Amino acid sequence: MTDATSGSTGDPVCAEGTIVCEDGVAKTCDGMGGYSDTEVCSDECADGIGCVLCVPDSFKCEGEESLKCNAEGDALEPYETCDGLQGLSCDENSGTCFGPCGKEALGLNYIGCDYFPTLTPQYPGYQTNPHVFAVAVSNTSGAMAKITVTRGANMVTTDMVAPGTVKTITLPWDNVLTEMNGTTKVIPAGAYRLRSDQPVTVYQYNPLAATVTNDASLLLPRNAWTGNYLVASWQHWDQVMRPGFYAVIAAEADTTVPELQDRWYAYLTRGDAHRSPEQWQQWWQAAGVPLPSERGVRAGVLAESVKGKDALGIEADVSAFAR
Repeated sequence: MTDATSGSTGDPVCAEGTIVCEDGVAKTCDGMGGYSDTEVCSDECADGIGCVLCVPDSFKCEGEESLKCNAEGDALEPYETCDGLQGLSCDENSGTCFGPCGKEALGLNYIGCDYFPTLTPQYPGYQTNPHVFAVAVSNTSGAMAKITVTRGANMVTTDMVAPGTVKTITLPWDNVLTEMNGTTKVIPAGAYRLRSDQPVTVYQYNPLAATVTNDASLLLPRNAWTGNYLVASWQHWDQVMRPGFYAVIAAEADTTVPELQDRWYAYLTRGDAHRSPEQWQQWWQAAGVPLPSERGVRAGVLAESVKGKDALGIEADVSAFAR
């Protein structure tokens, strides 16, 4: 006699309708220790699914492209380009990019190998030479890092950064990117692209050695990009008619960027150089913006905000200036 839940060998009997794979054959269990159907798979077999093009979540190399099988097992989708300028190649055994700059090796981190430095609008008078745009590259790895900077299809410069050191690399200044009159500009190939074959940290200085205005920014590498962002910008500067702004860099062609439909606002009880708290309230009311409720005190500054939802679907309570 055998247990009703086991076969003659003592192995558990799979539930009726369950699909199991054996040597490339998909077998459908009948719930009594046998099979109600079998199918020889021409490509792959996945337990619980049956015959598929590829096993879900598996990887495959196609040239220097790493492809990942989708959850249904019916398509291989682009996962990562194994970029030689980042020291990567596609490993046929794992199907993924091999090297210290691979997606899995880097993770969601401010240290990376693929960056997009870009000039941003400047105070009037700081839009022309001899101002210098520069990046500082910090090599956090234990090996020499080869740096390659391009703009569009054009090579700009290459350099080497020794392990445990920081090197400043100057890049050409471009007035088109620093001028702004309050209207949106789209500049094809406007950003530089900086790639390294070792993980590095990159800062940009726009301009370097400034006396009045400066954009000193820690750049986020592409492995830290998510597609969901909160934008914080300085408010409109009335005296020189300089609006608050944000710069969007698209790494891929045909990228669609929705307009921010909702805005977040903040104000300081101590006022600022251009508006008192009362003037901010008047400005909000004139703009038809509901006055926010009190949020709390941090570092001696009372920040107030309104809850909003932007075109990307992000919801948050944030303190930010927006025009």
